[in-house]
Amino acid sequence: LGVAWVKYPCWLPPEDTARAEEVAAILTKLQDVNIQTVGMLDRPPEEQLPLFSPRGRRDLVAAQMFQDSATWQPLLDPVMARLTLKVRMWQLGGDRDYSFLGRPRLREAIREISTGLQGFGQPIDVAICWPWLERDSPPGESSWQAVCRSSDPPLEPRELNAFLTLNAREARSDGPRTWLLTDPIEQGKYDRNTRVRDLVLRMATVRSHRVQAAFVSDPQHSERGLLRPDGRPDELLLPWRTTSRLIGNLRKVGSLQLRGNAHNSVFIGSERSVVMLWSEQPSEERIYFGDDVKMVDVWGNVTKLPVEYEGDQPVQRVPVGRVPVFIMGADPTLLAFRMSVELEQTQLDSLLG
Repeated sequence: LGVAWVKYPCWLPPEDTARAEEVAAILTKLQDVNIQTVGMLDRPPEEQLPLFSPRGRRDLVAAQMFQDSATWQPLLDPVMARLTLKVRMWQLGGDRDYSFLGRPRLREAIREISTGLQGFGQPIDVAICWPWLERDSPPGESSWQAVCRSSDPPLEPRELNAFLTLNAREARSDGPRTWLLTDPIEQGKYDRNTRVRDLVLRMATVRSHRVQAAFVSDPQHSERGLLRPDGRPDELLLPWRTTSRLIGNLRKVGSLQLRGNAHNSVFIGSERSVVMLWSEQPSEERIYFGDDVKMVDVWGNVTKLPVEYEGDQPVQRVPVGRVPVFIMGADPTLLAFRMSVELEQTQLDSLLG
């Protein structure tokens, strides 16, 4: 399905060794197929909640759960001693848990929590959640290794690009790595093609920036999931899979100037290249991408693009619409030439033809 990262809830009762073994086995299976795993410490088991003296549901957040080490550390020590051999990265709180926002002495607090969770086990990395509309702490003032950014409702693709661009200007190479949520927009408010377009363009935006991982926070959500609540595939699962498998490990390097002015992004990797095209209005682009080129739509349908000739000029005809399509097999040298060359002198002597 094109999944490369998984967050898994790991706050277990310390005496439940059978469940701990089951979680460890699941994490091992994920890692065996090269899926990065993140342990989530988001909510204690129900029987432990009275120990934290919550006044209501609002107190069931990470900043409150991890406030007193004398309470949480004895509960988590057995779990962490077993699972830190399997998992290096841990997230404090669930997705969109912004409870650390505004906490005084946050750097020292997260460092103490990280040290307490590590115990006598393997070194761990810690991630926290932070809203897009709030500026992150300066890199030199953070003691966490990753920050998961999100907003509700989700940012539109152009908004996400603007925030990631600003984030890149302020970030340092030794600062926290960037994660983000790419939850689909709500099924009840938008038609299918609008939801597909929004999800695919946001996934492509992620590959335009230095983002380590992007997550769907609740894959089985009835309105924002990729699966139905019973686990069956929903309408966005195939577009997610197609986009992730085609560009998930590539990097955007630029865009082409096309005759029909269709929007496009060029993604390049060490062994292949992919061009994504879309347009506000249905149109047809005529351009030569190479000899053995295929078009793939978001549902995974593959169409071979034959080479035609307009005079001496080879072209391929690409139908483009609001939902993006992908071009596979494009000649990377040709793409690089098209992106890097422009005409220095636009008025030429007619003798040159």
